[in-house]
Amino acid sequence: MALHAQEYMDKYENFKFQHFTSSKGLSQRSVMAILQDKKGYVWFGTRDGLNKFDGNKFVIYRHQSGDKNSLSNNYIQTIYQDSKGSLWIGTQDGLNQYNPEQNNFIQYKYSDSKNSIQANIIWDITQLDESTIWIATSNGISQVDIITKKI
Repeated sequence: MALHAQEYMDKYENFKFQHFTSSKGLSQRSVMAILQDKKGYVWFGTRDGLNKFDGNKFVIYRHQSGDKNSLSNNYIQTIYQDSKGSLWIGTQDGLNQYNPEQNNFIQYKYSDSKNSIQANIIWDITQLDESTIWIATSNGISQVDIITKKI
């Protein structure tokens, strides 16, 4: 059996790439996570904020000191959209759920409480069933019920 990579080359010759930098609206050049949501927006998690791209312009979300409805931290590690359409953002200092109606965030942070995420450094987020997301932290795994928001 022979493989010929060149056979399909013509099919891909029309690909065009556009580069986005901070001079074109991206908040920071180190992109740690990318997700295209169900509405078509592309979200970029950087070391200096969360960027929402509509195909023309960026909207940048950052932590605002004293504002509990902003991102918990600017260093974005991971972005995930659950089966209900909610966007979850893992940072170096907590888990966040995007609230599109208010255009802000609900923060979930570690505390001594039994109903808390395991740690504030969030490495990854995934979903194995319809009602639960799994949060990989620097100190173990947490489950979040996406309907009741119980951890």
